[in-house]
Amino acid sequence: MNKIHIVTLNPALDIRFGKYYAGGKGINVHRALVNLGHEAKSYALLGGERGEQVYNLMISAGIPEEDIKFVQIRNKTRKNEIIQGDPEIKRHSDSPVIYDNEIADLVGMVDSNLGYGDYLVLSGSIPGGIDARIYNQLVGIAHQKRAKSLLDASQKEPLRFGLEQSPTITTPNQKEWEMVFGKQDNMKDFLAGIVKEYGIEYAIATLSERGAVMATAESFVEAVPPAVDVKCTVGCGDGFNAGFLIESDLAYAVACGTATAMEEGTETCKLENVLRINKQVLIKILNQTR
Repeated sequence: MNKIHIVTLNPALDIRFGKYYAGGKGINVHRALVNLGHEAKSYALLGGERGEQVYNLMISAGIPEEDIKFVQIRNKTRKNEIIQGDPEIKRHSDSPVIYDNEIADLVGMVDSNLGYGDYLVLSGSIPGGIDARIYNQLVGIAHQKRAKSLLDASQKEPLRFGLEQSPTITTPNQKEWEMVFGKQDNMKDFLAGIVKEYGIEYAIATLSERGAVMATAESFVEAVPPAVDVKCTVGCGDGFNAGFLIESDLAYAVACGTATAMEEGTETCKLENVLRINKQVLIKILNQTR
């Protein structure tokens, strides 16, 4: 399996009912990959005491120190906290403002480490101070290196600009797709149009408990998971991404996302649950509308 490089521009210290986690979508993908028995390299912007905590929590999650590359930023890494109660209390700090030299250093790290046939994962939100075209730039670097890319931007402009550079895989949820393109009543035709217009190999929409749908140039695939005891939906899309990076298989990716939902807090999928659920995912394959 080729190397996986994961960029997290807006990491977070996640606190869920008193337990601390290394957060941010890209970091969640890396944690899921470790649980599934695969290696990767992370590139992140970390600052202040919270940034140090995130770094240490990544190591505690089983990510080797040599696989964590980060730029020390001037401002503090953000914090997301949920306090148990009825109702739950949610507290979020502002994302840090990033300086030009800081993002330039991170882009340089990616550029110098990415190789032919590798995967570059671009996932999550973009903090202030970074141009909304950053994912476009990074997908372009992947093209130059003849590497593959996965785009899972969670904001409108970064997603729109990133798509223009034709990533290999893109995996927003339906709400994120509609944030850019408006309401979609027929995801089959919509995703088929995305594949054709942007030259994307795998255009995917994740659909929460309904699984996911995927268009390629040849077919349209639906994957529906079995019902499970859902404990927390945070990170399900990140588990999905980890699974798809490993297998390029929609059923396996859906199994990873579903297994993540069974975990407390922001824990990621466990391999034994993934293997069990994978056998129960329903798959439907249709020819593309020409």
